[in-house]
Amino acid sequence: MSGALLCLDVTEAVVDEAIQKGCNLIVSHHPLIFRKLARISDENYVQRTVRKAIKNDITIVAMHTNMDAAAGGVNFKIAEKLGLRNVQFFAGEKEVDGVKGGEGVIGEVAEDLAADDLVLMLKERFGVECLQCNQLLRRPIQKVALCGGAGSFLLEDAIQAGVDAFITGEMHYHEYFGHEQEIQICVIGHYQSEQFTSEIFRNIIMVEKVRKNFDQTELKLFNAIMTEGVRNGKFEIDSIPLCANILHFSVKGLEIPFIYGRLTQGLPSGMSRGIVQKLIHKALAKPDRQHINYYL
Repeated sequence: MSGALLCLDVTEAVVDEAIQKGCNLIVSHHPLIFRKLARISDENYVQRTVRKAIKNDITIVAMHTNMDAAAGGVNFKIAEKLGLRNVQFFAGEKEVDGVKGGEGVIGEVAEDLAADDLVLMLKERFGVECLQCNQLLRRPIQKVALCGGAGSFLLEDAIQAGVDAFITGEMHYHEYFGHEQEIQICVIGHYQSEQFTSEIFRNIIMVEKVRKNFDQTELKLFNAIMTEGVRNGKFEIDSIPLCANILHFSVKGLEIPFIYGRLTQGLPSGMSRGIVQKLIHKALAKPDRQHINYYL
């Protein structure tokens, strides 16, 4: 593999960029081909894009509904951008081959929000000029459910979960009605809700890269951390409960979640915050400290 280009949607321009950058792999969220192709010609952008990728020996891999449903996937990324706490699945939760998944997540805002403040926050965090909403809720918003993309099918589940607000990317016109002062509905746009998905792909690649720097003991700790990498989550190492805050750190634009600081209970003998700090630095192969930006 000469290089990987990460994107939300595959278009002719994306393939052109891959060619220009010398990448022979494109990893996207949305598949390029949703309907079968009877031929590959210049008839539409899908056919042109497929033909250009084939001619330039570029492989296209799409991770769509699996990335929507995975722990740490699209919905967790949206929750992260909103700063939600205690994030968990609220519908269709199951585990397949040791990987947890579900349809939509639920979390809590750091401080109660008025409905108009939630709207303003969504506009700012997701770069949207306007939202589609039902009547603004006249009670504080504390508990939020969300589903990226077309998530209106989870509205009733969100109501049953007792949340104050439901955020998604698409809803049909009549689905807004009948929920006045029951739940705050905020629809920000399909693309807008999933625009940060490439960050997930980037982090996965970076995590696999840093694993190579660990010995077996460190790798065991690292895997335990990454498996349950949710803000303010609980982790188990050798069946010993470990509570911590998650620290995201940026190294030349790459973000990876790690446990750091305020390790509060059940730390195995000999393990300290200093050890976790050393693990972070070793994961990054001792980078120049000026490129490390810690933030909670």
